[in-house]
Amino acid sequence: MDLKESLNTPEEIIEAFHEPYLRKAAYHAAFERKQDAVPAFIGYIEAATEANDVENVDDFGVVYWLICLLAEWRETKAYRPIARFFQCEPQFVEELLDDAITEERHRLIASVFDGDPSVLFDIIDNENTEEYIRSGMFDALVIVGLTEPGHLDAIGAFAKRFATSHFARAPNVVWMKWAECVGLLGFQEMTQLVRYMFTAGRITDDLMEFRHFEQDLKKGLDPRGGERTLQQEYYKLWDDTVDFFPSEDEARHQERRRRFPNRTRRRKASKLGRNDPCTCGSGKKYKHCCG
Repeated sequence: MDLKESLNTPEEIIEAFHEPYLRKAAYHAAFERKQDAVPAFIGYIEAATEANDVENVDDFGVVYWLICLLAEWRETKAYRPIARFFQCEPQFVEELLDDAITEERHRLIASVFDGDPSVLFDIIDNENTEEYIRSGMFDALVIVGLTEPGHLDAIGAFAKRFATSHFARAPNVVWMKWAECVGLLGFQEMTQLVRYMFTAGRITDDLMEFRHFEQDLKKGLDPRGGERTLQQEYYKLWDDTVDFFPSEDEARHQERRRRFPNRTRRRKASKLGRNDPCTCGSGKKYKHCCG
């Protein structure tokens, strides 16, 4: 019997996502049972939000995969639950999303956008939100503004308000993404405000230079610039969940290595975590420096 056919309920599908070698089967089973899977997946995300403690990470280890599927399905009912999850305790979110917290968070939430950009505004305004989640919501606003231009006035008004109300309280990486958003959406009237943020040190040269903003603005003012931006992988809506799954053989090999670590060769160097000290010797965390 086909393995996916043995996954008959959303609960069985969710459980299967815990095992790397079962994820492809769970993925295909979820597509065939989408009507039942959507509310179950949203309920799982809401339960994770309710738990909101790093000690509960193991109980919600597949939240990332469920968000990916809901994004691939363009399920707008998931927009607000995902937004609430993104505003959980930073370490909890970081443990559950891992690298997606810097690479994919904007694509995932933009893919379930329900027409209300104020939800993204609220995440950015929330100073308790993990800084890479906050900054990534400006990337999501770029996608929203370019795909649905009717929201540009609201996004521009928010960007201007944010600059005056959060000047001393937002991390540099948030200001960098704010400037990119202003440029890529062609808000030329805010050029002097962006220049001031560079002069005041809110955006530092190690993250971005003013000439980079000028390049973004040039693209934002080009009638075809938005189209070219959306063609970049970084700004595409989510559609490739299955590409992240290992083959069944690879997954089983990974599982053997996990269960019997002494039978495998050690890596010469461990992967550098984003919260580890940067190897350049700056004294900063890797994610704030060369990362």
